[in-house]
Amino acid sequence: SDKETYPYFFRTCPSDALQGQVWMSIIKHFGWEAIGLISTNDAYGSGAGTVVSNAATALSTFAVNYSDCILD
Repeated sequence: SDKETYPYFFRTCPSDALQGQVWMSIIKHFGWEAIGLISTNDAYGSGAGTVVSNAATALSTFAVNYSDCILD
């Protein structure tokens, strides 16, 4: 972003918990019973991946049939 041209523009990233809720909504909306989960091994990827994986376990509404982590 060009701070001189757009001095009041900034970006925010939603929390892992919020992103996990959005992914859960998508999974429920499409009625998926199983997903494959691929994440990165940084704070962003592992946090979001953990939220979705834990939700699958807690809610038992879908299964994570495949999970992998891409190394930096």
